[in-house]
Amino acid sequence: MDLDQPPSAPAPEGTDTKPPAPAKIRKKKNVRLLLDPRTELTNDELRNARDNYVADQIRLRREAEREQAKKDAAEQARNLIFAPPSMRKCSTWPLSHLKLVTVIQLRLNP
Repeated sequence: MDLDQPPSAPAPEGTDTKPPAPAKIRKKKNVRLLLDPRTELTNDELRNARDNYVADQIRLRREAEREQAKKDAAEQARNLIFAPPSMRKCSTWPLSHLKLVTVIQLRLNP
């Protein structure tokens, strides 16, 4: 600053005369691996799990399919008991009977 020049006017409010402070650099945390002997597998258990993986997956898939089949069978039984009969699936009825049912339904529900 020169002594010959008058001091500069103060900066208006809202403007910052200081340069922004540099962002603090965070130190990376050290990741520690916690080994729990209760959940670790022994070498024999690990080898057995690897060797039987495909067979175990097939067994699990069959169990899931069996459970799904039970659910589907229960749903089909409920539909057979409580749902109205499906005319499209019934191939044993004669065609004339289907026409008669359709005519009756049209007369009842115009």
